[in-house]
Amino acid sequence: MARGVAGTRKRTHAAGKATRLTREVANRINRDGDTPLDTMVNNMIYWKRQSEKLTRDTEKMMARLLDMDLNKLEDLSGEVALLNKLMSKMFYAREQSQSCAVDAAPYCHPRLASITVDKPPVDEEIIVTVEIGSEPPEHIRQAQLRGSTVIENETAEEAAVQ
Repeated sequence: MARGVAGTRKRTHAAGKATRLTREVANRINRDGDTPLDTMVNNMIYWKRQSEKLTRDTEKMMARLLDMDLNKLEDLSGEVALLNKLMSKMFYAREQSQSCAVDAAPYCHPRLASITVDKPPVDEEIIVTVEIGSEPPEHIRQAQLRGSTVIENETAEEAAVQ
């Protein structure tokens, strides 16, 4: 058998056969419509619906507790225990839904790359009405120093027409 670098062998058939088998399995999965992404999304939807149902049930039980007579502690303690159990299930369902969403997200949403935009600054347009003979406000003076054009002795309506 031909040798390349000392101590290594050249693979001839094993990699090709594994690739063909993997491709056949992938094609069968896609043909059946049960891709891993489908499973992740279906699980996410399942857990989301479960958490929504449990949230509604929790809200109903909380409303019922608020309507109960607070003097009957024996009834109240059992209801609070049930509410605690229901809330635990609700939080678990929400966590599962979140976990499935995190798993599926890279396949559903492209990653955003950071890009730098080299763009000249935009001239700012400030329309301010100042009494004639008074000093303009500080931000107007700063705009003049930055090279912005300040139109004097006009009303805001006249400046807007131009």
